[in-house]
Amino acid sequence: MSMEHIEHEVTALVKQKIHRDLEMTDDLKSAGLDSMKAIDLLLELEEKFEMTIPDEYMINDTFASMSNIVNMIHTLKQNA
Repeated sequence: MSMEHIEHEVTALVKQKIHRDLEMTDDLKSAGLDSMKAIDLLLELEEKFEMTIPDEYMINDTFASMSNIVNMIHTLKQNA
């Protein structure tokens, strides 16, 4: 799975949650991603990418930016 494909899908999912365009490195919490939206995003990411995100990735840093989310998904898919 290419990084571009992951970026496209993550960007679309995040935009659905916070209803605005962001750069890949923008802080998602400051942009409006609260804890409830983050949980919803997590579940949607697992469904979209057909994976389970391990507990060790469920930290604030992972969901700090779309770039961090993309990197996590890419790493997990590469190691699957």
